[in-house]
Amino acid sequence: MVTMSETDLGTIGVPMKVGASLTSPPGTNFDLYLYVEDTGLPSARACTTPVVSSTNASGPDSVTHSWGEATLANGTDDTRIVSLEVRYVSGTCAPGATWTLIVK
Repeated sequence: MVTMSETDLGTIGVPMKVGASLTSPPGTNFDLYLYVEDTGLPSARACTTPVVSSTNASGPDSVTHSWGEATLANGTDDTRIVSLEVRYVSGTCAPGATWTLIVK
């Protein structure tokens, strides 16, 4: 889980954005799922339905998502807890063969 904190309180809207990329080890496939409660309170956690996922059979998986403000500020705190799930799909789960996750 990652807390994405809104720090821009200006009158011009700046959407909240998160991106993540997952690289699976050779010979193994993991998928990436992102959960966020877009319309909830800053402390709300979503864990039932991902808002976006990447289920590539090979190569890296990546997801992006944005929420909150558009052109104008909405006057509310758009801080959210973002949950990321890395799910094993197939291949050899060998010791030392690890996946890499980068969150921006």
